[in-house]
Amino acid sequence: MMPTSCLRNLLSEPTIRSGAVDDVWGFFHEMGHNHQYGDWTFDGAGEVTVNFFTLYCMDKICGLKPRQTRMGGAWVKRAYERWEAEGHPYAKWKSDPFLALEFFVRLHDRFGWEPFEKFFAEYRALSPAERPKNDYEKRRQWAERFSRLTGEDLYPLFNLLRNPGEPEFKK
Repeated sequence: MMPTSCLRNLLSEPTIRSGAVDDVWGFFHEMGHNHQYGDWTFDGAGEVTVNFFTLYCMDKICGLKPRQTRMGGAWVKRAYERWEAEGHPYAKWKSDPFLALEFFVRLHDRFGWEPFEKFFAEYRALSPAERPKNDYEKRRQWAERFSRLTGEDLYPLFNLLRNPGEPEFKK
């Protein structure tokens, strides 16, 4: 699922390891779709959660931290600041994948990859009864699990990701 014009470069290990963003972002992004999981990918986040794996691969394979990729652009920071100034409209968050990804990159900036790794491992082990049954539950479980995994109360942060009229996520 990428342009064939990228193929020659993407068959070169040195090119991949170089982290040339224009080529490898798309490569890791498309591979990341194979690692997405519906139980933790909620409405509006399909092109967001895939990029957890894009950023992870760029870090672990290319040696580029998330802020050394597209996520280090001033335009991302400005978009997030506008979203905050507008009162965190969830509809806007869902409509802008890089704005939405910034939400999670800030979690990475604070806590690193470890809670993400543990989060995904937990989901692989869930029984059918433990799996979220709807979109609200997916977001609530993010708040619950990430708070527990980091040892910090992240419910207020995840409460920004609620549709109007939905109950707050609480401990």
